[in-house]
Amino acid sequence: MTREQGLNVIEKLFIYENPYIYKRVKFFFIAPDGTYVSYLDDSPEEVKQHLLSFMETDQGKAEIRIDVNSHISAQDIYMRSQLVWRNRRNVRFEPRFKIDDRSNEPKGWRNLTFISRVLCFEDSLASYQQKTAIEKEQFITDVLEVIHETFSLHGESRRLYSQALRLLIGPKDFFGRPWNPTNDEFYNIFSTSMNDVLDARNEQPAQIPDMYAIGIKANAFRLDKSYPGKYLLIGNMQTAFRKWFDALDKKEYKYSDFPMPADIENLFATSDDKHSESSILDAYKKVRSERSGY
Repeated sequence: MTREQGLNVIEKLFIYENPYIYKRVKFFFIAPDGTYVSYLDDSPEEVKQHLLSFMETDQGKAEIRIDVNSHISAQDIYMRSQLVWRNRRNVRFEPRFKIDDRSNEPKGWRNLTFISRVLCFEDSLASYQQKTAIEKEQFITDVLEVIHETFSLHGESRRLYSQALRLLIGPKDFFGRPWNPTNDEFYNIFSTSMNDVLDARNEQPAQIPDMYAIGIKANAFRLDKSYPGKYLLIGNMQTAFRKWFDALDKKEYKYSDFPMPADIENLFATSDDKHSESSILDAYKKVRSERSGY
């Protein structure tokens, strides 16, 4: 590994920032009276009370939704970066599997990962008004725990960044070998793990419309990492759309609200890149017939 490659590693793991994510990872919120209140205030009970009041407003729900989604995304990035750095001598290490395997943790939106975690949080937020006073307080406690966890991960990344800089000016590279004036295959294999981290960073916080979130939860399609804003169908086109339409119907969407071919023509990608309007329309008609008796 050359020192230039070492600097590239540092920039990718600890410096690169997706502005869409990081500009939302803030440690304060706007209280109902217009003042700024820190999530990390020294008076946690006072912060909880501010948040409880804030959540009774539409503005409060909207801001908390964006903030928590962004914190979840930022945590995913921090954890992947830190895992890659700590396991840098294991060049075939797969950070995505390590991050996603949290089977021993209690289930809940705080403990799942990325898209699943975001969708669980969205569900919890959507039912906020129906929660009891105790449940609302627990929801606020969960929000504050997420923000504090991000702050902790941020601090750890700063520490590892300093460690990497010290190694960069030392006699040995990040793998414990003397710095090499030429490129080597070892670095090229390691860079694959870094690219996995960068791929995760390019996934914006999932600001997914409810209609499409339902399709993901119904296992009809998923986000396409290669083309932000597009979805990949899971399985046969007509089957996937029928599954989605059926899920929308069960969520009490009206048929007049269902998306028609013209509405979704540019939102979906398939392996053969074909979007048969007749297949979509057939799926729509079959669901309408089976669910409503038409």
